[in-house]
Amino acid sequence: MNNEKKLVRRLLQPFLVACILLLTRSSLAQQGFPQYYEYLNLTQKADSLKQARQYAQAAGFYGQAARVKMEKGIPIPPTESYYHAAQAWSRANKADSAFQYLSVLARQGFTHADTLRRDVYFNGLHADARWLPVLTRVDGNAARERRLAQVYRERTEFTGPREEVVFNPPQAYLRQFIYNDTLALTSINYANFRLFFRGNSYTATHLPALKAQLASAWPRILSVLQVPAYQKGIYLTLVDSKQELRELTGLSPAGGFALVGQDAAFLVNSPTRRLQAKHEIFHLLANEVWGVCQSRLLNEGGAVFCDNECWYENPIYSINAYLLQTGKLLPLSRLIKDFDNSARTDQVAAYLQSAALFKYLYEQYGIDKMKQLWGSGFDKFQAIYGFSLDRLEKEWKAYIRKNAPPKAIDWDKVSQEGCG
Repeated sequence: MNNEKKLVRRLLQPFLVACILLLTRSSLAQQGFPQYYEYLNLTQKADSLKQARQYAQAAGFYGQAARVKMEKGIPIPPTESYYHAAQAWSRANKADSAFQYLSVLARQGFTHADTLRRDVYFNGLHADARWLPVLTRVDGNAARERRLAQVYRERTEFTGPREEVVFNPPQAYLRQFIYNDTLALTSINYANFRLFFRGNSYTATHLPALKAQLASAWPRILSVLQVPAYQKGIYLTLVDSKQELRELTGLSPAGGFALVGQDAAFLVNSPTRRLQAKHEIFHLLANEVWGVCQSRLLNEGGAVFCDNECWYENPIYSINAYLLQTGKLLPLSRLIKDFDNSARTDQVAAYLQSAALFKYLYEQYGIDKMKQLWGSGFDKFQAIYGFSLDRLEKEWKAYIRKNAPPKAIDWDKVSQEGCG
């Protein structure tokens, strides 16, 4: 990926992380989300053509990707596609087309004028009379965003007692689900949570049990993160099934999903499935307390480690011992570089192996190094830990071999049903 694309992704990182957590929390069947997969296919084609310097063709595919109307619940904006279409048209010496997309970016509130100024893809546009007006509008967007942010801070910054749980106003994306008339929800407050659910749901008739599970999950999460308290309120929506989750949000992972950066999670709460509270709430708190995670392996591995339940005693290490003995472990390099495709083809193994790697690094080398790796990603592993990834894989496997696999493990059940 070129430096300019890395810069754009960094600027959009908080939003993209939320999207990634949404879209890869479980394997999404292609037939269930055809527009999302169409978007992926178009952007992948465009990226390849751009890398091959076939800029006009790349721009055409970026433009098509920007026009894909994705399914309800998939909050990927066309911003990145517009930006890269403008880059490609600029390099193809099609200034009119480049400015068409730059103008759309500006109208839709793009705020990073300095990114445009530094981007070498746009050097050929600097002498055009339309360049400065675009920058002026983007600068204006940034100034407006700063003003609104200042007003927001002034109106929402809580200066009262520190022990109070403070709920920030839900963002527009979240409001469409929790405050809607068609699929209306009721709500109550409990501890750090504002709970949303149907009045005639399983949750409504089992509130004491739900509260007990949340009360158990909360200290475990704080303990893993090693923070004494967390005072931000969390919007937690409970549904009876993944079918109901899909009706409400357009997404249907089996256990639910977290909206990082929006203080919100959706959970399936039913008598036939174990509540995934620790897993999803860990995503919210960890990316807030430790910062945005730069590794899918660590993000999911940390959540599974925090949950620490999967049918058998000592599940994370014992099941990985079974995977090692039976040749089912995935190469570490593959998990690091291509976690989502690994999880798409072998989800349970990918998640449990990532949890075992997280657990090993966390317990053997401490939280400080883990927090550095969390925020920097595996590109910085050797600088943080002082040894190579090859050595990590070897010593981790040696440690896993010391653990006994579960007796009479039913791998078909685990691989098909997950961890309950």
